Amino acid sequence: MVEGLIGFFAPWAKLYADSKWLPTGVAFIHVAALLWGGGRAVTADLLALRAPSLEGYRSSGSFRFLLESHRDVVAGLVIAALSGVALSTADLEHFLSSKLYIAKLAAVFLLLANGVLIKRYETSLQTGTGTGEGSWRGTRRHATISLVLWFSAVLLGLSLVNE
Repeated sequence: MVEGLIGFFAPWAKLYADSKWLPTGVAFIHVAALLWGGGRAVTADLLALRAPSLEGYRSSGSFRFLLESHRDVVAGLVIAALSGVALSTADLEHFLSSKLYIAKLAAVFLLLANGVLIKRYETSLQTGTGTGEGSWRGTRRHATISLVLWFSAVLLGLSLVNE
């Protein structure tokens, strides 16, 4: 199966390897998407962690920022995923055998799962269901997890370059 995938992507891998501009362009798109979506997510996480209280979080506009961030975060993640596929299929044999690559994919998966949990707490805060303080604590806990995962994914990605 792996050999079949490698064969399927061989024309892309050759084009990528023979080009001077293609690797730079794909890597730029990947990093730019991470800056766009990840930057918005990191800012929303930091606003949640720096807010003195739920009331302060709401009154400062930080909660609105979180509510408005999802479209940008998801768009950044989708573009990063597509460009990540382009990067990894250019050297599929290497990436499929890399423990760092598997760890990075796991970090991204956990990041997505954590985003679903943040969205649930956000909905609870928005609709008033559940306890406000419980949802606030959950939002802050998952903002911390989000920061750790975003920076872990970036570190693992950069480590792949030097593997």
